Amino acid sequence: MAIGQRLAAPGGPWRLRALAPMAGPYDMSGIVLPAALDPGRTDPAKAVFYLAYLLVSWKSLYALYADPHEVFLTPYAATVEALFDGEHELDDILAALPDRPQLLLRPETLAQLAHPTGRLATALRENDVCRWAPAVSTRIFAGQRDRDVVPEHAERCQQQIAAHGGAAEVVDAGDVDHIGTAIVSLPMIRDWFIHLRSGR
Repeated sequence: MAIGQRLAAPGGPWRLRALAPMAGPYDMSGIVLPAALDPGRTDPAKAVFYLAYLLVSWKSLYALYADPHEVFLTPYAATVEALFDGEHELDDILAALPDRPQLLLRPETLAQLAHPTGRLATALRENDVCRWAPAVSTRIFAGQRDRDVVPEHAERCQQQIAAHGGAAEVVDAGDVDHIGTAIVSLPMIRDWFIHLRSGR
């Protein structure tokens, strides 16, 4: 959706024809953090990964913290930033992190994530990617068993697009998880793009 918005801007070298995002965290300010902190909605171990990734990657972008010890508990404060250096595989990162957010993050960090204010709230809002109206056909694909990126994101994205005067269709990829959503959705997206290109 973010790339689509850039491509839709006038004056660029590319022309946007259609959008087909899938299993995306579109509503950073409204859904991502509540879902990540709710073990009934997300896989806690994956939530740890995503929260650590978000905080580390936004450290310099939004000046969320100066020292990792301000945000992360010992012993992870000394190691967590190095895990996201582009050299570590997902499985290695997961193995080096605890299995639930309460073991990774300081209590005050958890409180801030539960009720974002200041720079964090601004960063989340700036990364909501559906607060615009695509002028092209848009289908949003979601799997019902996705516990990495909960399927409510797709419906919220559709609502936000509608609020800006656009329209989007939510496509149910079925009873599949996060990776399964991609496996099921990609062939459907390919066929849809071919259909659009042929003009039928």
